[in-house]
Amino acid sequence: MQNIREIISSNLIKLRKQFGYTQIELAKKVNYSDKAVSRWENGEVMPDYEVLAQLADIYGVDITYFLKEHESVNGVDREVKTEQTNKIVVTLLLVSIVWMIATIAFVFLKMYQDIDYWMSFMYAIPVTFAVLWVCNHNFFKIKWGGIVLKSFFIWTLILVLYLLIKTGAFAAAANSTENYIWLLFILGIPIQIVLVLTSFLKKEI
Repeated sequence: MQNIREIISSNLIKLRKQFGYTQIELAKKVNYSDKAVSRWENGEVMPDYEVLAQLADIYGVDITYFLKEHESVNGVDREVKTEQTNKIVVTLLLVSIVWMIATIAFVFLKMYQDIDYWMSFMYAIPVTFAVLWVCNHNFFKIKWGGIVLKSFFIWTLILVLYLLIKTGAFAAAANSTENYIWLLFILGIPIQIVLVLTSFLKKEI
């Protein structure tokens, strides 16, 4: 039977390796030095409650996870593996729902209005990136994942607006701004710059 310090250090090592972080990368996430992380993993020092809470958030586990021994399969904890699988399935399910709604809208308009409204699929693209960003923020916390997904959301949203005007969905706007619709994409440049700059103000994106 391992003592609590050995159990915690063992869990810290397994989780860090399972998520593919180096000690330096993990240290940056919790605002400690890589030497501190090494001492936690060697069992020299026990991380305090606040650090364990941060690590639990990063790995998507309950804080009590660190205090118990866990069954492993090929070096991977079953509980964490199951949790990761569930998160992936939930993410794919949400994305599937978005595209199912877009498909239903397309089929309904074709059947009852005889309209080939392909724009319903274009609407689904920025919504998909929004869903992926929320899932990344809450589940995966992939480095730079947030900024990349938000960037795709903004640019695809601008594209949808451009197509709406270009195809005459906004007839008045199309007539008065036909030669300047492309300027919409210039709006994305300062927004993109703001996103990148604000990302450096955050501890984790």
